[in-house]
Amino acid sequence: MIRSCVALFIVAAAPAAMAQSLSPAPTPGLWESRTKMLVNGQDMGEMMRKAQEEMLKSVPPEQRKQMAEMMRAHGGGGMMGGTTQDCLTPQEAARATDLKRMFADMHKEQPGCRFEPIKAGGSSATFKVSCKDPEGFTGDGQGEIRILDAKSTTWHYEGTGRMQGMDRMPPGMKALGGAPGAVKIQVDSTSRWVAASCGNVK
Repeated sequence: MIRSCVALFIVAAAPAAMAQSLSPAPTPGLWESRTKMLVNGQDMGEMMRKAQEEMLKSVPPEQRKQMAEMMRAHGGGGMMGGTTQDCLTPQEAARATDLKRMFADMHKEQPGCRFEPIKAGGSSATFKVSCKDPEGFTGDGQGEIRILDAKSTTWHYEGTGRMQGMDRMPPGMKALGGAPGAVKIQVDSTSRWVAASCGNVK
């Protein structure tokens, strides 16, 4: 569910009566995204950073640098919070605002979730979602994406429900209202075009 929040920004695609695409299309090239994720009001990116710092303290000095680089590559950003960079090809840019195609991709990735459009058209889309995943998140939420221009977008998602594995969360993480596994998730992200060349970023 956490990973799916990113793709949810454009799921309002199903009804033929609604707009089939948003505009303008994003500019191909290097994009940078800054994301902040709160679970029950606590910053998951900050909690993960502190947990990684504690882990590195127990690693021999000769291995510390290598492990730190590995952590940055695999867990230093994205949905848990932080900054990530992605290379958007012309082909990907062309399909990035195709709501019907995005919905199909999203349903394939998250078959346990049901998506319903609220409003879609122009440069924004809003949606609601209901998920039932016995091994992950079960609950309801809604979100919105806004295309500010061809080189910048923002999106917001929030939902409430229950999350399996809350007992394995960091010690400071508490369930919403004290109920076992209860969570409120909020994710905010801003993406912007950086350059036409992606360099070494895939």
